[in-house]
Amino acid sequence: MIPEPGSRRYCAHWGSPERLAERYQTEFLLSQASHSFSPWLLLSTAWRWAHTGVRGFAVFMVATVGYVMALGFLLTVLLKPFLPNRIGLWVGHGDFVFGATDSPSAGVHEVLGSLYIPVTMLLAFEAAIGTTHALRWLIRTRHRPAH
Repeated sequence: MIPEPGSRRYCAHWGSPERLAERYQTEFLLSQASHSFSPWLLLSTAWRWAHTGVRGFAVFMVATVGYVMALGFLLTVLLKPFLPNRIGLWVGHGDFVFGATDSPSAGVHEVLGSLYIPVTMLLAFEAAIGTTHALRWLIRTRHRPAH
């Protein structure tokens, strides 16, 4: 039996009206985000979900790492034409640097050369799309509250 609205048992069962409204709003955003391809909507929804528990926080961390990685790849692509001797895939003498380096040491060679930009753009795209699909899946498979 559901308690009568306004009674102490009603508030104890459902929580305060503000808390209940917040839960409904979070659930509405999660429902929208589960069908969205908007990184901004997915990230902001994950941020809101992060305030509800450990799983939400873990999903927010997946979103943050994935989208920051995509932006990092994109940033190195944009900087490569201006810093061709500082950005690339550097290999040699046990060193492996992908991205920016202060100055390549002797015997270390840039492996990708002119392919750095298309390869890194593909990595940026894959990181963004992969993160988006992972977030949509995590949101769709979440445990929904009973009330």
